[in-house]
Amino acid sequence: SDAPVVQFQLIFDAGYAADPEAAPGTAGLTLAMLDEGTKRRNALEISAESNSLGAQIGSGSTLDSSSISLSAISNRVDESLDLYADIVRNPAFPENELARLKKQRLAQIKQEKSSPTSLALRVFGPLLYGDKHAYGIPLTGSGTEAAIESMTVDQLRSFHKQWIRPDNATLVVVGDISMDELKPLLQKHLGDWRGDSGQLNKKRLPTLERPEGQRIYLLDRPGSQATIIAGNLAPPKSDPQDIAMSTLNAILGGAFNSRINLNLREEKRWSYGARSLLMDAKAQQPFITYASVQTDKTAASMKEMLAEIRDIMGKEPPTQTELDDAQNNLTRKLPGQNETSGNVAGTLGEAVVFNLPEDYYDNYVTRVRALDVAALENAAKSMLAPDALTWVVVGDLSTIEPSVRVLGWGPVEVVQVDE
Repeated sequence: SDAPVVQFQLIFDAGYAADPEAAPGTAGLTLAMLDEGTKRRNALEISAESNSLGAQIGSGSTLDSSSISLSAISNRVDESLDLYADIVRNPAFPENELARLKKQRLAQIKQEKSSPTSLALRVFGPLLYGDKHAYGIPLTGSGTEAAIESMTVDQLRSFHKQWIRPDNATLVVVGDISMDELKPLLQKHLGDWRGDSGQLNKKRLPTLERPEGQRIYLLDRPGSQATIIAGNLAPPKSDPQDIAMSTLNAILGGAFNSRINLNLREEKRWSYGARSLLMDAKAQQPFITYASVQTDKTAASMKEMLAEIRDIMGKEPPTQTELDDAQNNLTRKLPGQNETSGNVAGTLGEAVVFNLPEDYYDNYVTRVRALDVAALENAAKSMLAPDALTWVVVGDLSTIEPSVRVLGWGPVEVVQVDE
């Protein structure tokens, strides 16, 4: 039977954006190591104890945050919090477990480099944000091979001390427990938690100007199908236009029946699927459109993608029918997303990470429904920058490079993958 559950999520203002400049991948490894042993429990004991309690503990990072979650059966919350607090507060970072996780992470990076889409995402962050910005990293968050190979236990300890601390944390609790039951338990297990007394670190998140003109970067993958990614800086997720921007994105490339997909997949048959997205972020977020296409249609597909972005901003603004469709899709999806307490904790967590208003999700449906075509036209101006796109094209350069250069859109540069 389903025992009542309480979900805990400790959210830290950390994430890949908190990686030290010289060591991308630190946040990912630090969070992965937390349940590999504490000062008084080794990895096997942690695993056996969480099994016997029916508790699930997970940890991980995204671009802007690191979080540690606990799902506890409601009559075992006290014992479960004892284990959880130990993992959060007292990780031991055992050398042998680090060696094992480093091997896994290096294998993951190799795999990312062998898939054109994740390869493009690896190089896209540094090209879009440059080296003065914390997002100028492989956006997969796994780091670079060089940084992972040289990562030490001391670096992970230092990251934990600087970022995984009570004055940098928000706790979200959802489920079968009252505040009166919860408070003494939190006091008991986390009440005496004192972080490092030093200043909290600041992430490097300056506001960037968009580049003058388009830029195209080519990555050679002989024999592989072409993958095209284009993007620009859009306002942050906390921007008041956020809901209008995501609705516009659904029409442009976010949904199966979106303009870019209908064009490249359904009409031209050059692609198995073309999409666009806003990559939720606390600072300026990437707007990205991407497609895998027939190699001999690379430059032609780039032209179509650019034309779709220009058209939706100009001569073919979103229609009322497209808006109705997008509203129905976006509002139908939402109720189902919040059925479990884990999902509720997730949406509350997003509000914390991105500085969203507290009623963001309560009023979401109303705000989507209130949009009109004019709101979408304004959102397009904020979110899309066809004259400042950064393109990354992965494919067989012997075939595609000449036709891409002929486009004459701006500087074309062949780049190598980070080693």
